[in-house]
Amino acid sequence: MKNLAKLYIEADKSGINWYMDANLFARKVAEQYDKPLKTVCAVISALSPSTNWEQNKADTIGLISGKKGYKCGTYGRNVAKAREILRTNEPLFSPKTGAKTYNFFYNIWQPENPDYICVDRHAYTIATDEIYTKLHLAKYNKVANHYRKAAKKLGVLPNQLQAVLWTSYRVKENIQFATKVPF
Repeated sequence: MKNLAKLYIEADKSGINWYMDANLFARKVAEQYDKPLKTVCAVISALSPSTNWEQNKADTIGLISGKKGYKCGTYGRNVAKAREILRTNEPLFSPKTGAKTYNFFYNIWQPENPDYICVDRHAYTIATDEIYTKLHLAKYNKVANHYRKAAKKLGVLPNQLQAVLWTSYRVKENIQFATKVPF
């Protein structure tokens, strides 16, 4: 595992409020479409796999608004899950079978809660220097705990460490978001 604390010290800190900003986006969508914040956060997470953040936000708005004929940019099963979340107002995530979406949901819904850490393909690569492959739960937890330990050492939330490293990695790898949404 890489020295995440060292990477954080050297990184641009522009991502430090990423989850607070995501929570603010979710709050605006919840208010505009009269939906519970928890539901909006769950829809965002359900639509997130293999989707960049700007597309994720556009898909969330498209789905929640009921825009006729809107096609989401993620996997069909994730869209079906998001629709079920909208129908039931329940998050429908399991930490055992969907650790990434479970933790991403909580990071957006409760951005100041230190118990959750989203390990997506980029967070995994940052921590391990390995190409991402499907993570089984034990490996997910090992990487997540690595982030937690480094965050504690630095005096930041685990999701802040992850977001700072994730946004820095995105810049380094020239990963850009093409779509812009209204808020």
